[in-house]
Formats: sequence, C-alpha cells, structure tokens
Amino acid sequence: MYDVFDTFIGLGTWHTHHANDEQRFMTALYKVVWDDGFNPDELRKYLRAKLHLDENDHTSHFSDDVDKYTRDAWAVKDFIHYNAIERP
Repeated sequence: MYDVFDTFIGLGTWHTHHANDEQRFMTALYKVVWDDGFNPDELRKYLRAKLHLDENDHTSHFSDDVDKYTRDAWAVKDFIHYNAIERP
C-alpha cells in the first residue's frame, strides 16, 4: 500500500516542502488514507526504509522531513475519522 509514495520520494525535491512536493504527497496520501489498514506510523517506517535512514536517527534533515510528513498523514487521517467523512 505504501508504495504509492515511491514517486513522491523518488524526486530529489521531496524534502523541500515546496508546494508541488506537498501536492504530490497529498495526492499519494489520498490513495491510501481511506484504507482501514493505513497507518501513518507504518508509512514512516516505509519511508525511512526506502530512504535508508536508520530507525534510531532522529537528527538528520531527512529524518525530520519524514517525521513531518508522518504528522501530516496523522492529521489527515484523524480529521477524516473524527468528522466521519466518507470517501468521495
């Protein structure tokens, strides 16, 4: 399921938080956030593995970026859940 983010992180600018990168992330997120099995913490693990980041690395720039996108994914997932939003 998390491989929908491969295109997003495959671009060299994914970590810049440019509006185009944010849009690519949200487009990928839209494809999986509705799935009951989607878990942003698992997305975090997936992204860290794909980027070859040590699970204990909490200081690198890319680590911070992955954590930011994980928080974003949780915010969207929680918003959908708490507002009982049905998939369009």
